[in-house]
Amino acid sequence: MSQYIGNTISLISQSDIRYVGTLENIDASKGTISLKSVRVFGTEGRISDPSKIMYPSSEIFDQIMLSGPDVKTLNILEIPVDQVIPEPVPAAFNPLAQYYIPTPTPTQSAPSPAPGPVPSQPAPAQVTPVAQPAPVAP
Repeated sequence: MSQYIGNTISLISQSDIRYVGTLENIDASKGTISLKSVRVFGTEGRISDPSKIMYPSSEIFDQIMLSGPDVKTLNILEIPVDQVIPEPVPAAFNPLAQYYIPTPTPTQSAPSPAPGPVPSQPAPAQVTPVAQPAPVAP
């Protein structure tokens, strides 16, 4: 697999977290794989337990190293790391979706919050927490 060093790799760990980076090294004697310039895309709807959900990170990590048994799937991608986008997460897998609204871009106005649950649509890339109203004393 050393012929793939330098290629973009999408890797899903046993914890269902997706990592995308450039293959840096495979050490067969230690049973490890190293990626550099790594983006963490989180669990992307692969987990429904709210306590185990991990959201995507905007941080780019210099390097990560995983042991072979920690790797669930590994795919070689034909595009650079910076062109990989997160998988859409259904609202059913995002327990906080009803408490978030999109952050407006300079060409958009802020949407009016609608009462009731948020329709089943992918979560927006940029989100802003919305405070819940304080309870009113009788």
